[in-house]
Amino acid sequence: MGDTYDAAPMPDPIPLVRDRAIVTAFAALGMWGYCLYAMGPVLVALRADLGVSRTQIGTAGTALALGSITGGLASPALFARMRQGPLLAVAVLLIAAASAGFAVAWSLPAVLAAAFVLGVGGSLATIVVPVIVDTRQPHARAVGITEANSWAGAVGVASPLVIGGAIALGIGWTAGPWCGAVAGLAVAWCFAATSWLSDASLGGVPVEGPSFTAPVGRTLIFLMTSTAGGITFSVGSVVGVMAGALIGSIWRGMFRWEACEDPRELGRQVGGAVL
Repeated sequence: MGDTYDAAPMPDPIPLVRDRAIVTAFAALGMWGYCLYAMGPVLVALRADLGVSRTQIGTAGTALALGSITGGLASPALFARMRQGPLLAVAVLLIAAASAGFAVAWSLPAVLAAAFVLGVGGSLATIVVPVIVDTRQPHARAVGITEANSWAGAVGVASPLVIGGAIALGIGWTAGPWCGAVAGLAVAWCFAATSWLSDASLGGVPVEGPSFTAPVGRTLIFLMTSTAGGITFSVGSVVGVMAGALIGSIWRGMFRWEACEDPRELGRQVGGAVL
């Protein structure tokens, strides 16, 4: 009988660390998913507003595909001239511009131009995000890319709901694309600004952008440690959101103090916080 050998135990896989750059890249890909999933209901509304046929409005899909091909062909030259952070900011900026273009489109050529720009930005985002994951955490590349795509799909599912809710409330379908444009501009600005600050501070300020729960957690730590942690991008973003909401509600005359008067109201408040 042959000799037997004990198999060496397999090492535990190193988990994905969702640092600021990774979470911000996920958010950028989520913007692409939001705008991509929104194209269906947006094109239906645009067809009715512009009075064009289904065949004519369907050419927006061709324009989107051509934009994706263009973005893919241009990516090697862009990678040679730009770092990952600024390039992702450009991608998100293109997505935001395309989303705004859908909201203000006045003719079929304008719709096709917005679809083309959306394809270019989305193609660049889907190329840059895996590179960021692979560069920062090569040990968890597969997990990171899978999670990024999952986030994009989850955010994308929300876009038809946003558009449908806006129509039901009487705001109009353009509220959906405008939400995508404003969020995309915020992500692009944060990438560009923190990239510049990172270069100016020799890496002292990390590249960061809007994320989901991390800013709130860092703000709570900042408050609990008696401001010993220092003011960061996360703290500023939370304070900015609160200040913007306060100013907007006062300006529109909608500011009021609220309290949960019964269990039903408490359930609504908790449900809204979860969403």
